[in-house]
Amino acid sequence: MSTKEINEFHVVDTIEKPDETPRILLENKKSNKQFEVSGKVLEAQYRIGENFLILVTEGNPFEEALYIYYFSNTLNLMDSLELSAMYSEGMLRNVSLSNSGDIMFSFFDNS
Repeated sequence: MSTKEINEFHVVDTIEKPDETPRILLENKKSNKQFEVSGKVLEAQYRIGENFLILVTEGNPFEEALYIYYFSNTLNLMDSLELSAMYSEGMLRNVSLSNSGDIMFSFFDNS
């Protein structure tokens, strides 16, 4: 299964409410389908075979959260993961795609 970096999604709107996790409204440029996910900053997006992997952060380096979403080609959510720790710094860094198709990044690493 091949993995490639894409630019098919963009942020349409940011939804922020007091005492709630920020959310963004994403749109797929090809299908014009829109959907909401937790987070505030669209950091990276990939096509894995026919499906999509999207990385989103809250944009808060003092108490960051990383949300990873795996969508089908019809944009149905298949799986998701949140990386965060209360009162812990996190910053998404060094996002890269290896020659073998692995997506690599550091998050809690301060180097």
